[in-house]
Amino acid sequence: MTRNSRISAPRDRLARESTVLLLVDYQIGPLWEPDAVELRRDVVALASVASSVGVPTILTVLACDDWGPIIPELAQVTLSAALIPRSVLDPWSVLRIRQAIEATGRTQLVIAGVATEMCVSRAAVGATRDGYRVHAVLDASGHFSPQAAAAAVLRMRARGVIVSSCATVLIELVNGDDVERGTSELVAGSLPHKLPPPPAVRGTIPRRRRAVRPSRR
Repeated sequence: MTRNSRISAPRDRLARESTVLLLVDYQIGPLWEPDAVELRRDVVALASVASSVGVPTILTVLACDDWGPIIPELAQVTLSAALIPRSVLDPWSVLRIRQAIEATGRTQLVIAGVATEMCVSRAAVGATRDGYRVHAVLDASGHFSPQAAAAAVLRMRARGVIVSSCATVLIELVNGDDVERGTSELVAGSLPHKLPPPPAVRGTIPRRRRAVRPSRR
């Protein structure tokens, strides 16, 4: 199949009927510290919404003897997902992973994982090279080195990978009139970083009338 024939959806927008989700190395070992709470929440939200709208999910894990199993809350929402262990850093070099993704018949690939500068960037670049339209979800991915992760992001963008966010992916996946109300509520509850009310815009608040003092006679 040629590159042009694989891509049927709009170039920068996800369509759930043509999307497959690849989650890389969400294991207890690197994600046990309190700093990983938001990351764990975001990936669980991503996987939950994907499952609810019929997007197939593929999980892969590395060095289970050292890093342990998948975090329990993610395992709970991906009971029907394929789980593929591997012994090499680059997920895209593993034939079973490529075959599992190919078997779905999907042409858009959403990738998130641990870590951005290692497994995520390698898989994203490899899949893009093979003709998939790849979305890398940064805020649902972790990193060990901020500098290396930043360089990886630049490298992915240069190779044609769409650098995205969890909120953007969730909203695009549930776009449509046939989405159940429960799924929409799940997305709304999963969007991170609620902001305080914005400051009043000048001119939108009526001016307070100045009190009229009685005149002296």
